[in-house]
Amino acid sequence: MIREYRPFLRRTVPIAAALACISAASLAQPPKASPSAVEGFQGLWNLRGERMASVLDCGVFQGKHHVVCNGKRMAANELSSRMMVLSDAPQEGVYTFYEIDSSGSILFVRGTLAEGVFTFLDGGGNGEAATRVLLTFSADAFTVREERSAGGGPWTLEDERTYDRMK
Repeated sequence: MIREYRPFLRRTVPIAAALACISAASLAQPPKASPSAVEGFQGLWNLRGERMASVLDCGVFQGKHHVVCNGKRMAANELSSRMMVLSDAPQEGVYTFYEIDSSGSILFVRGTLAEGVFTFLDGGGNGEAATRVLLTFSADAFTVREERSAGGGPWTLEDERTYDRMK
């Protein structure tokens, strides 16, 4: 009678062991994403300025490689909306800054991070105007500085705004 179970055990034990390994592997936690330079932008931010008020609410997407900020801005008794997205692509080593507002303005640039400053550059080839966005970040504030250059000429300031972290 024992001989009758041996073939059954020879087939069953390896199958049971393989299923146990598969089950244990499926229960294991997925690897956590490495910290991203964009994570620090998460939170509520208030625009500095005497003539306007603006609040940005920034949240991190799952995976921690994208921060999306939605905001409202009051200037000259007119309310406008703004959305900014800051993303990193670790496999490419680049960052993307995308901004739209309710006036119809769109800004989409790619760049790098060096010494705490994100530098985004778009255009500038064949005598075209170029856009450069410098984004400087600290734990308590960040500044967005937009500059333009026509045909390789000097950079001129188009817009600069600083946001303070709300406590």
